[in-house]
Amino acid sequence: MEWREQEKINRPHIETIRKRLGFLPEVKTMLNMETYEIHAVTNSELTKEYCLSAVKKFVSEMLSNENYQRWAKKNNMPAYTTVLSKTGMTWDELKQFAIQE
Repeated sequence: MEWREQEKINRPHIETIRKRLGFLPEVKTMLNMETYEIHAVTNSELTKEYCLSAVKKFVSEMLSNENYQRWAKKNNMPAYTTVLSKTGMTWDELKQFAIQE
């Protein structure tokens, strides 16, 4: 998307590329480019459970208190300690609340 928007040249949307050529790892393989992405077509070990564990790990890491503190400072939001104090919740409880919403 960054490549598409960096110049005023009419470039295809990522979904257009996917519909016509396949997913990016497949396209990169077709063009003899290196790809670091694991893709279901080429990796039979890539299961639903593995994908769910990857998303769970991502959410856990992204919703870390350290990331919140950086984000809060950048966006002039309440400090981590203020949030804990005002809500009376632990960070794990707040993460669960955020995920459920």
